[in-house]
Amino acid sequence: MTALYDKLNTFFLLLRKGDMQGIKSILTCRLKHDEVCYLLCRKIGHPPIKYVEDDTLKIKQLSAEKLVTALSDTEERTVGECLYFERRKRLVKYKIGRCYVSFDEAGIPCHFQWIFDNKDNGKLAEHFHGEFPYIAPDEFILEHALTLPSHRGKKIHDRAHGNIIALEERNPGIRQCMTFINPQNVPTMRTARKLGFVPMMRRRERWFFFTHRFVFERYENGMDKQLNG
Repeated sequence: MTALYDKLNTFFLLLRKGDMQGIKSILTCRLKHDEVCYLLCRKIGHPPIKYVEDDTLKIKQLSAEKLVTALSDTEERTVGECLYFERRKRLVKYKIGRCYVSFDEAGIPCHFQWIFDNKDNGKLAEHFHGEFPYIAPDEFILEHALTLPSHRGKKIHDRAHGNIIALEERNPGIRQCMTFINPQNVPTMRTARKLGFVPMMRRRERWFFFTHRFVFERYENGMDKQLNG
């Protein structure tokens, strides 16, 4: 019921804003939509990733209260951006995962990156209904990365991504890191491959007449040329 409540809340948010284009986009997606993402995995230490001190980009984990503020006190956003932020606010609301926030030299939050681990399996199953695989005690997932529009094109994601992985890999017992990437996001895919991520599974998200499901398939070479970048 919580997922349905959140979706209805988002729908009425658009309705209050009078954004008929946003409402049309949501309804069109629910009627028929097919999206592919790949699950990529990285064995810890292959290759080694070192934490790099960066005076222009400070990374912190924030409390839930401060995180909500950081997600709210940002520049004017399009409806699409609002939906991305609402989804991340729900992670805070239901205490799912941990979030690293990157701040620029002016102290402005500019990049968000969530970490899901074994303790999140129950809530992920409850709120995402098959979107994520079971996470073993020696694994973690990098998910819901978001760079503010005003800070894009500055390689902030690349800089933060490597340092966040380096921090998480310090935790004892961690063997594997995972992440989902849309193959059309070529820059992110290229960065992940440089960090040693290799494709393991393909996830298809399908909407058909308001019926939503996820289908996982084992990755086979040649599925998408973007994965070779």
